[in-house]
Amino acid sequence: MSRETPTERREAAETRRRWVTLAEVLAVAGVLIAALTLWSNWSERNADKAEKASALASEQRESRRFEIRAVAAENGDSLMLLRDERHDIQTATIAFPRR
Repeated sequence: MSRETPTERREAAETRRRWVTLAEVLAVAGVLIAALTLWSNWSERNADKAEKASALASEQRESRRFEIRAVAAENGDSLMLLRDERHDIQTATIAFPRR
């Protein structure tokens, strides 16, 4: 049987404490890396959602927009509306001010 001297016990305790500290540092580093990865994924997902919402709003705005095109009728007193494929205009009355 070998008996440890107080110096050897103290050195062994210091070594154990050093390993515990290193393990704790590694654990904290792992938690920080996981948190940064989570934040990065979350912010990227939010950016994608914002981009999709912007594209959808732009598409909806474009689909609502239309131009009224017309040609003068034979007598020149009225206009004949040209057909718009995206919008079905059945009737329209446009009054121009007289001079």
